[in-house]
Amino acid sequence: MAFSGCSNIKKIVCNATTSPSCTRRTFGSVSKDGCVLLVPEGTETLYKEATEWKDFLLIENIPSAIEQVASPSDSTGDIYDLNGRLVRTQAEGVDGLMPGIYIKNGNKFVVK
Repeated sequence: MAFSGCSNIKKIVCNATTSPSCTRRTFGSVSKDGCVLLVPEGTETLYKEATEWKDFLLIENIPSAIEQVASPSDSTGDIYDLNGRLVRTQAEGVDGLMPGIYIKNGNKFVVK
């Protein structure tokens, strides 16, 4: 009965890559024909076949916030710390940098 009485819910985000088991009472008053269910990319079919989850008419992928992954060694540029201090000039790689968060060509990166 986790969502029992929650008739105004418009969106549910479930990050589980396999649909959690639930009973017909789990979503109580949720309008499954008007509520968007957002699930991890590639799991839509699992949710569309799972008990209770399959009753949601609007099942969509969770939008990914990551558009591109790049290495700080992919390009040459000055490296700054988070206080804006220049750490290295026209660096190609990150070898020898202390662990921390840096900025190169306007992009943050982490050295572990």
